[in-house]
Order: sequence, then C-alpha cells, then structure tokens
Amino acid sequence: MAFTEDMSTFFDSSEFATVVNIAGVDVDVIFDDGYQAALSGFIDSSAPSIVGPTVTLSSLLQGSAITVNSIAYKVASVHPDGTGVSTLILEKA
Repeated sequence: MAFTEDMSTFFDSSEFATVVNIAGVDVDVIFDDGYQAALSGFIDSSAPSIVGPTVTLSSLLQGSAITVNSIAYKVASVHPDGTGVSTLILEKA
C-alpha cells in the first residue's frame, strides 16, 4: 500500500517551510541548520539540510546550487526516503 499522506501543509511557507531559490525558482521546503557537539565539545558539526517533496527536488544532483536566506549552498548528497520526501544535505558554496 502506497503512502498517500498530504504533506503540502508542511511544505507551505505560510506554515512550517522556508522559501529557497533553486535555479532561479522559489521553492517551499523545510530548512534545518542543526549543530551537534560530541566529546565535550572537542568535535562539532553543522549539517544544513532541506527536506521537500521528491517531485520538486528530483532534478537536483550533487553540486547543484541552492540559495537559502541569501546564503549560497551546494548539494552535498541527496536522500529520497521512498515516501515522496527527500532530504538534501547542503554545504556552503
């Protein structure tokens, strides 16, 4: 049985989403720039990512350009989850 949940509310910039620019087109996605520390702060990491509908993000490949809040990023990796949603890990361009 296919997953048929309507996720459009989550990807609506008037609700939870952030507008990002992909190849000159504004797209609503969830943006996260989480920070993690380990070993009492000896190791830290920031892995910005976007989550959005796979159909919207399917053309993006590693190295594709994305602008979020006027900051230029490029796609480091693409992770479709099989339910119609993909996570793209970003790195600053």
